Amino acid sequence: MLVSDWGSLQYLSRPGFLAIAERGIGDALTLLPSLRALRATRPELRIELLAPGLYPLAANVRETATILDHRPLAHLSDQERRAWLEQRNSRWVLNTEGERGPWTHALQGVSNPSWRTAPPQRKWGGRHVLHVRAEQLRELFPELQVRGEVCLTLTPAQEAARQTFRAGVAPGETLVAIQPGAAHPGCAPGPDPRAPR
Repeated sequence: MLVSDWGSLQYLSRPGFLAIAERGIGDALTLLPSLRALRATRPELRIELLAPGLYPLAANVRETATILDHRPLAHLSDQERRAWLEQRNSRWVLNTEGERGPWTHALQGVSNPSWRTAPPQRKWGGRHVLHVRAEQLRELFPELQVRGEVCLTLTPAQEAARQTFRAGVAPGETLVAIQPGAAHPGCAPGPDPRAPR
C-alpha cells in the first residue's frame, strides 16, 4: 500500500480494523501473529497498524497489515483522534498502548464496543503475551482460531544483505545479537507533548 493510496475512497470504503501499538516495538511484534490469523480469516478486511517501532519495516509486514505513518497524529486532541478513526472507517480498534498513552485517553468513555483499549500487562495474570494478544483480538473477532507465526518476512534487498553478511562469517562461528528492551533507558520514548507541565 502506497502512502498516496491510504486516503483513497475505494480503500477506505472497505471495513477497517486498526491496531494501536505506539508505545513499544514489543507490543507491535506480539500483535503480528494474531494479525496474520485475522488476515487469513478475514481477507476482505482492511488491517492497519499504528506502530512507530515497525514503521521503518512497513514493507516486511505488507502482507499482514498496512503500517500507517503515526507522525501526523502526534499532536491531535482527543476529539481529533476520534474523528480521525471515524474518517478512516475504523470499525474495529484495539489499543495496546497502556494507561498513559494518548489513544487510551482519547478512547475513554467512547460508547463504541468495537473500539477497545486492552488491559495493562499487570492485569494479565502471568499469561503468555501471545496468548493474551490472541484473546484480545478474539473479543472483537470471535471466529479467530489459530495464531500465525512470529516472524518478519525479509524483502529481496534485505535477504541479499543478509546473505552478504552471512558469507563474511566463518562456518561454525556463533553470532550473538543484543537488543535492549523497551524499558532500557536508551529506548525510552520522548515526553508526551500533551502531558501537563
